[in-house]
Amino acid sequence: MAAAQPVPDAGQIQREVLPRPPVPVPATPPIGIREPANGAGAAGGARFTVTAVVLQGNTVLSTDELLALVADLSGPGRTLADVQAAARRITDHYRANGYPVARAFVPAQDVTAGEVRIDVLEGRIDRVELNNSSRLSDAVLSATLGDVQVGEVIATAPIERALLQWNSTPGVGAARATLQPGERVGTSRLGLEFDAAPPAQGSVVLDNHGSSYTGRARLAALLQINSPLGLGDQLGLAALTSGRALRHGRIVYELPVASVGTRAGLSHQETRYRLGGDFAALQANGRARSSRAFVNHPFVLTPTSRISATLTAADQSLHDRVDAVAVVTDKSLATISGALRGSWNDRAGERLSTADLQIVSGRLRIQSPGAAAQDAGTARTQGHFTRWEWEISHLQRVASHSQIFVAHAGQRASRNLDSAEKFAIGGPRAVRAYASGEASGDEADRLTLEWRQSLSPALQGVVFYDIGRVVFNRRPFDPGAASHRTLSGAGIGLNAEWSAAGTPLSLQTTLAWPLLGRPTLNDEPALWFTLTARF
Repeated sequence: MAAAQPVPDAGQIQREVLPRPPVPVPATPPIGIREPANGAGAAGGARFTVTAVVLQGNTVLSTDELLALVADLSGPGRTLADVQAAARRITDHYRANGYPVARAFVPAQDVTAGEVRIDVLEGRIDRVELNNSSRLSDAVLSATLGDVQVGEVIATAPIERALLQWNSTPGVGAARATLQPGERVGTSRLGLEFDAAPPAQGSVVLDNHGSSYTGRARLAALLQINSPLGLGDQLGLAALTSGRALRHGRIVYELPVASVGTRAGLSHQETRYRLGGDFAALQANGRARSSRAFVNHPFVLTPTSRISATLTAADQSLHDRVDAVAVVTDKSLATISGALRGSWNDRAGERLSTADLQIVSGRLRIQSPGAAAQDAGTARTQGHFTRWEWEISHLQRVASHSQIFVAHAGQRASRNLDSAEKFAIGGPRAVRAYASGEASGDEADRLTLEWRQSLSPALQGVVFYDIGRVVFNRRPFDPGAASHRTLSGAGIGLNAEWSAAGTPLSLQTTLAWPLLGRPTLNDEPALWFTLTARF
């Protein structure tokens, strides 16, 4: 029964309000690098003997590496066509190693002595031209060119990294690159085009992901102001409510702090609640406040992979009141966390893998003497703790309109945790046959299996199975209480996208039935929906 559940507090409610952020997925930019056409040289002619091959102009690839590609050229009976074929192998090797305009060619020469020369034009940037319609200044964009500099050999990797970095920068609509012949032989002019981005973007979300004690139906609004200072910075505002029972607000500001994609920011959020439902008689209410400072750096940034690390320092204050019995509990929570997030996909869009690994180290202080004494005799959560949290997933296309999705998430802890740090296995983003907040504990594992079927370009059907196991306390303190719980469920879902009056709309729905473990906080089956309007 619901009355057997622990009384929800500020830490648990704030955790339910804030879903785990998705792992960033790299979007391949429209790079469109175009090189000047190369004319084919003449073939045929007299035969001759090759005793040695001499290379000139190569700097980024070693001579030994390139000579190994043309070792079969030595010997009698060779023609100019054979030498040109060897030069093409060198050109192909350069292209395969990420040098898109490098080429090897055979200059005019006397080969009667048996020595053949192959020249290499690796292709260097002689000028960078910006066509900038974004909300960033030319100076800011130029400062983030990284290894894409005048005089450098033209390589695909640094251009792709720069484009991906710009395409994820607030204030830039899209970035593209083109290469045109330069003013001197062996050089190219790099043209960079930056589209305008809207000054702001946002969404309004209606869902029923709330709890029975703070209200099922929730309305949220999110607003992002792009590059308000022209630096590639962003100001984010968010608000969520289920009426008087739950109100949440968040503000975050971030900006680039280095030319290589590093970003830093500050955020503050506050959640206020008043319990209803089965807990209404307690007259319980409270608030959670949290301030964070963070820095993020992308270590790997390519069209098919992205790996970034985030370091976050957070300070939380938790205030809970049970006015029916005049009990007040104040707690503070200081944490430092490190997260490593990555995603890997192929260019054809056949598969996508993601990983999110996080370690959190913190200290809980219980300022209310009565609550501290009770904790000392039971869970003993006060003091230093460490927890490890992860989520990995893989999406694989198995037919033209069918995909399989597999995900595993979990948490481990060094000791018993406060409610703000526990892991819940029930809810619309977990085991979907159960309500938000069902079965939370210090350690947990959760597995999701889905079959996704495209019914039309804007309609997708889903069949899924979820299972999770939770350990309530890392160190049990009540011999008479259950130590763990397992939940599982299966169901169907439907995802749709459409537009009304020029506004993009999306709807996600799921209907799930419990298989293992009876729900205590919701009816059977569980129906979830999320309606989103973007602007």
